[in-house]
Amino acid sequence: MDAGNLAELHALMDAAARGEAHAQVTLGLAFELGHGVERDLLQAGHLYRLAAQAGVVRAQFALGHLYEFGCDSEPRPALARPWYERAAEQGHDGARRRLEALTGS
Repeated sequence: MDAGNLAELHALMDAAARGEAHAQVTLGLAFELGHGVERDLLQAGHLYRLAAQAGVVRAQFALGHLYEFGCDSEPRPALARPWYERAAEQGHDGARRRLEALTGS
């Protein structure tokens, strides 16, 4: 990783640690995908949860996805549902589709 990317990563980590929800979801995605950091789905889930609780729709959907597909452990669709519902209430079409899939509609 070059110095510029490393500085960006540290700035993002600092912003997330200060509670900036959009930084938390962006850093969560980096941990989920292993972009610039070692892949860590537990850390991704933690960061998504913080941002999701703050109302960030992308984080709500991402957290639902982790739960539904078991990216952090075994699949837990019952835990995915409330996060998808929150995201769908804010107009997230992907969350609506996942809710339909979970209910078999």
